[in-house]
Amino acid sequence: MMTPELTNFLQGPQLVLVTTLDAESTWPTNNLITWVYAKDETTLRLCADAKGRVMNNIRADGRVLLTVMTGGACHTIEGEAKVVKEEIEGVSLKLACAEVAVRAVRDVTFWGGKITAEPQYDVTYDKALKAKLDTGVFAAMKSL
Repeated sequence: MMTPELTNFLQGPQLVLVTTLDAESTWPTNNLITWVYAKDETTLRLCADAKGRVMNNIRADGRVLLTVMTGGACHTIEGEAKVVKEEIEGVSLKLACAEVAVRAVRDVTFWGGKITAEPQYDVTYDKALKAKLDTGVFAAMKSL
């Protein structure tokens, strides 16, 4: 179960590293996304390209690991994902939404270490378009 702090942190766009098992090679593969929403302390939702690698991998094998840096630590969230919506409405991109049942949360920060700055990112395309997409995607994830 996620802590209330971690659940609260995942209410809007944040950098989250999503590890899935590649549908073809079965090797772990990483993707960095920002569309992750904590519905509650035991359920996450994530959106990504409906035909992209993340969703294809989840369709083939739902085991996922999400890595989040916040609160001075690096957390991994282990869960079982399934695609719950093949295409979300109200956004200009063809995105699917998966729901993750949280199985375990671990602080994986090395002993004696502390994260002193949370990762930040900048948008390299139209910032107004990104804000509009974020608003639409998070509204869709919340309404499922």
